[in-house]
Parts: sequence; structure tokens; C-alpha cells
Amino acid sequence: MQTLTRGGVGDAAAGLGPHFLQMSEGPFLHDAGHFILKISVHSLKRTHISLSDWMLENNYASDEFETLNESTLDEILQHFYASLQKKKGEEYSKAALTGIRAGINRSFTSPPHSRLINLMRDCSFMLSNQVLTGLIKGLKREGKDVSRHKEPLSNEDIDKLYQSGVFATNTPKTLQNKVLFEIIAQFGHRGREGLCQLKKDSFVVKHDPKGRKNGI
Repeated sequence: MQTLTRGGVGDAAAGLGPHFLQMSEGPFLHDAGHFILKISVHSLKRTHISLSDWMLENNYASDEFETLNESTLDEILQHFYASLQKKKGEEYSKAALTGIRAGINRSFTSPPHSRLINLMRDCSFMLSNQVLTGLIKGLKREGKDVSRHKEPLSNEDIDKLYQSGVFATNTPKTLQNKVLFEIIAQFGHRGREGLCQLKKDSFVVKHDPKGRKNGI
């Protein structure tokens, strides 16, 4: 079983000063369906969100999280998610929290590591995802879920993208633009999460009761 050791946190935290809550070694508690980590508030000043920085601050033997096995990584992510906060000590929004997780996932699935794991869906990361879900539920309970959604593209703007050649089939780049946009728009795929894992057999064409073809 792969393990990572860590020593005292004080010296490392003083040197790095990232944007994380100082954590105690308290256990995770289950309270009415919400997972809460016992943490003590610590003033943090850094603007870059990095799992590597967090591991250095907490004095782990290595900050190369990309090579960790899934069990060790899940345990580390539980503490990492619970320690996140903004520069001024404010909570991140739901979109920001899930975006941080997606960014970490891309570091695994992209070269040179190209690992076949998914932090969002794999059962191996159930506990760390429960921590993240608990944080998001806490934001909602306290009225702090301040996600700001962008205005949707108008039909006129979409027409311009096709007419200008940004979405087209005559070059590999414009074809990729067209295909990725249409997958997100037509299948309700959230952002770019998981797009690079899609294959031809990820979609099935079936007929509805009126005989029309539909991709699912």
C-alpha cells in the first residue's frame, strides 16, 4: 500500500503562505448527511490554487500527486478540499470548487501522465467527493452559493459562428470547434469535463416513436 508521510506543518506554512485553512488531525464527522472536517481557521495569502503547494505546506514527503495510487490520493483530497478558501478568507462558490477538482483531474488525464481515472465519477474517490458535496451543501444552507452564470449565447451569435467559419468542416481546427460545441449544446455536457475521454461508442443512435433518429 502506497503512503505519504508528513511532519510538522508550521515551518512549511510560514514559508509558503498559500490559500488554505490550517487543518487539525481531527476525524471527519457525519452530521445530518453533511461531511465536516474539524479545522482551525488560518490566515492565508496566496492566490494560486495548487494541490502541490498544499502538500508542501503540510510537509508531505513529496508533492508529486500525479503518481499516487487512488486510495492515498482520495485521502489527501479529503483534506485538501476541506482546506480551500479564497485570499480574503472567503468560501469558494460551487462552480469554483468543482472547477478546482476538474483542473486536478485534467492533470492526471493529460500527457505525460495520461491516467485513466476520473475524480468526479470513480468509486475510489467517493469519500473526497462527499467532502466536496458537504462544502457545497454548506454554502447553500448559509446562503453563500454566489455562482454567477454567464449569459447564454443568442441564436444570432451562434449563426455568426457558423457563418464566419469558426464552426465548419473544411479544416481540422474548425471541425473540432463545431463538434465540441454541438456535443456541449445538444447533450447538455457540462463545460469541457470528460470531453477528451469521449469515443465513437460513447454515443448510440436510436429512433423515437415517430421514427426520427436521435443520438443519446
